[in-house]
Amino acid sequence: MLVTSHRPAPAVPALHPLLAQGWQHHQHGAWEAAAGCYRKFLRQTPDHADAQHLLAMVRERQGKADEALRLYEGAARRKPDDAKIWFNMALLLGAQERTAAAAQAMERAAFMPGAPADALPMLFLYRRQLTDWRDFTALTDRLSATRDPQRPAAPPFFTFWLDDPALQRIAATRAAARFPAAPRRPSPRSTGGRRIRIGYLGADFRAHPTARLLAGVLECHDRARFETFILSTGADDASPERRRIMAAGEHVLDLAAARPAEALPRIAALDLDILVDLMGHTTGARGDILAARPAPIQVAMLGFPGTSGAAHLDYLIADATVAPPELAPHISEQLVHLPDCYQANDALADAPPAGDAPAPPLRQEAGLPAQGIVFCSFNGVEKLDPDQFDLWASVLARVPDSVLWLMAPADAQPNLRGEAAARGLDPARLVFAERVPHARHRARLALADIALDTFPCTGHTTTSDMIRAGVPVITRPGRAFASRVAASLLHCCGLDDLVTADAGAYASLAVHLATDHATRADVARRVALGRNASPLFRPQLYARHLESAFTTMLARHAAGLAPQAFAVARLAEA
Repeated sequence: MLVTSHRPAPAVPALHPLLAQGWQHHQHGAWEAAAGCYRKFLRQTPDHADAQHLLAMVRERQGKADEALRLYEGAARRKPDDAKIWFNMALLLGAQERTAAAAQAMERAAFMPGAPADALPMLFLYRRQLTDWRDFTALTDRLSATRDPQRPAAPPFFTFWLDDPALQRIAATRAAARFPAAPRRPSPRSTGGRRIRIGYLGADFRAHPTARLLAGVLECHDRARFETFILSTGADDASPERRRIMAAGEHVLDLAAARPAEALPRIAALDLDILVDLMGHTTGARGDILAARPAPIQVAMLGFPGTSGAAHLDYLIADATVAPPELAPHISEQLVHLPDCYQANDALADAPPAGDAPAPPLRQEAGLPAQGIVFCSFNGVEKLDPDQFDLWASVLARVPDSVLWLMAPADAQPNLRGEAAARGLDPARLVFAERVPHARHRARLALADIALDTFPCTGHTTTSDMIRAGVPVITRPGRAFASRVAASLLHCCGLDDLVTADAGAYASLAVHLATDHATRADVARRVALGRNASPLFRPQLYARHLESAFTTMLARHAAGLAPQAFAVARLAEA
């Protein structure tokens, strides 16, 4: 999920003293106290748009989305030319996955005087989620303009849609500047013979790809040498994934409702050696905590495929494929190359927490035709752009009776069918997968013949899931971290022949595999062999390599040395 800057609020200094008092509570995260002040004012002045706006923001933070939306709508009726109201309403609608309504509200905000800086980028996001490609070039140029310090900064995640690592660092650095970093601790520090204390900070310890990727590694940590702490800043969704993560850590600290002034002393009391940030610039990120440097060594890992641009993060866990040496000037952290792949993964034999894995469905049960090649892409449709869809359409045109199996929101499906028709394709050749529980989703992946990756933001967890299912994935890497993840996963499995040099080679390989049964069968066999032999799905080995990295970081710190890039030596199979 993507992240925006802070929510814009009305000009509080000009407001009534009661609202100003509420705003003081608001700024400190005392939501109920703030709501009380706003409600008291609204009892006296029920039609005050700014007060409704402020109360809406608070109720949203309190999880009262329906009430918040009614308040935003009331404020917008009374003050329809206030871009901030429309912007915040759009963000709430987007969080509710009401993307079409979010796009309409954001469009109102984006073209008003005083529009928040993120309005145009967020409009671009919502339109991409709908595959509504109006003004595509102009909105893409708006992202590129973030390199100009006189122009508004773009949210860092959005720059992954452009294969420009220099631009990505600029956007990340500008976003990280919201939280000035405390000085690095100058004095050397050692563990004094006790176990090394590692804290994992994140908001996605829930039914989320990060939790699914990381759980096995956390379970495999060597508890004789490492003491692990789960620092959860996200809500408890009561999912099997959350229960598993919570059980994997030795200690759990729930910081979901904690303001920095509350969270920092609680983290400091843990006396951590290393704090691992799993969020980067994504929803739920806690740059405010990290900037205060509650641990002497702070490491970016897994959740954000690129640099944080933050002075308060010392290292970035990577590998030589996603972050080759030529990428280093565009990374603010020191690169740590794991010997295989940066992406953690669960074991191949893992079963869904609720029980045995379901059997793969029949093609017809998944809405697929009984005959013909099934191309698929389960990457988020916001990764898709007109050029990539042109490429897919050209492949389908050259492979009769093939279909393209996609995951897309209901609001986006008519637009995608329209884009297919505009390219001379029968829209019925697009098949849309319904949302199902994750275990059932994994089971149905084997119905696909060939997975087609997106560019320049490639598949990450979606790619490792496809490899796990034995499905060949065709990708083309770019220059940036996010555009090289699928290549890293394939390389780790000995499948470099599925990594193509350019769009032409990508399309040619897709057509060749689709039309040559013997070659396709051989590639599928090698995917299965590579998957089974690869270190990609060996969380115990990944844990040993990660622990080796942590030990090196800590040894440098204990010697009084600054963070420095290094590569982790390959260890024997654990």
